[in-house]
Amino acid sequence: MSIVQAEPLAEQIAAKFTKLGGHVIFFPRGTKRCTEVGWEQSATNNLDTAILRARKNAYNNVGLVGKQNGLWALDIDDAAIQ
Repeated sequence: MSIVQAEPLAEQIAAKFTKLGGHVIFFPRGTKRCTEVGWEQSATNNLDTAILRARKNAYNNVGLVGKQNGLWALDIDDAAIQ
C-alpha cells in the first residue's frame, strides 16, 4: 500500500475564491478549525494578500468567511446529498 501525498493547492484555491470576491482564511490540512486569533477580521478577499498567506503553507486548507460583500458557500461532505 502506498501513501499518496495530497497536492499543495492552497494558492490555487485562494486565488479562485478571491477572484470571485470571497474572503479566505487558512488552517492546517485535515482540520476545519482556524486557530488564528481574529480570523473573522483577517479573512481577505485581496488576491495579493491571499496568495502571500497561501505561500506560507501551500498544503493548508482554505476556508471561506461569509461577509456581506463576499461569497456565501455551503460545504456538503455527504456525496448522497444532491
